[in-house]
Amino acid sequence: MVWIKFTLLSAGALCVLVACSKDTVGERGYRGALPPGCTGTTSAALGTDDAGDGDAAGASGGGAAGASADAGSDAAAPDASSATGGCGGGTGGAAGADAAAPTVSFGVSGCVVTQSCDLDFGYQCNGYNAKFSPTDVQQSCNGGGYAELPCTTVDGVGACAAENGNQCTVSVFYGPLYDSTSAANQCQSLGGRFAPTTGCGKVTQSCDGRSINGACADYDKGYDAAAVKAGCGSGKYATSECDRKKAVGGCMSLASDRCAVVWYYPPEDDKSVAQRCQTEGALFVAP
Repeated sequence: MVWIKFTLLSAGALCVLVACSKDTVGERGYRGALPPGCTGTTSAALGTDDAGDGDAAGASGGGAAGASADAGSDAAAPDASSATGGCGGGTGGAAGADAAAPTVSFGVSGCVVTQSCDLDFGYQCNGYNAKFSPTDVQQSCNGGGYAELPCTTVDGVGACAAENGNQCTVSVFYGPLYDSTSAANQCQSLGGRFAPTTGCGKVTQSCDGRSINGACADYDKGYDAAAVKAGCGSGKYATSECDRKKAVGGCMSLASDRCAVVWYYPPEDDKSVAQRCQTEGALFVAP
């Protein structure tokens, strides 16, 4: 048998027929040194499928001799990273950083009331922080209703926060003895900060965090705008008040120089918000 090899001599050249004898070409590849005009491949030749039938392939272009495969065995899959012409896989990209979780901090502060005395005539309730001795507060209550929680704002017309050193009070005034004007005048005579029991009065800014924590905070001019904006984080800062249309109640934090209300929305209800306000030592206010 005579094998015919087509060899491309150079670009644009004619193909030349080269005769390669049986002695120089095996059944699966060239054996031994190739005669002039017979070119081989750079990969080793495969053995035959029949046991013992394949001759070892000679080096052709530098490839190692390939052993004949045993009968019935499958040829090994080529390794893409070896020198058979396959390409190794590229390295994977660096893992992306996790997105930061949305955050919001309202940063409200005020007189934290831990006890109160509802005066016996029922038109004023005084709330005290923890710097007051409970014994002293009870003795000065003069038969009024003492409780370890802030005053109620039900039927209230206004609230007044006053400070003396590390002690502070938040009093609530009720009708019909008081109206908003007389309550504000009474608070002024005490050197305190007055606020209606429906909120802080004039709101200058807000932070809407409803999509994050289900609440929105109103602030008056006593709060620094840059600090409020920074704390608002992933919330929506605005120079207007919160939308109260669907609010169920709020917790008002009142101090002698500032006021803030955090409003809450469903699934909260007025009872859960009132409980929250008591825990925080703030006044519950209706929207």
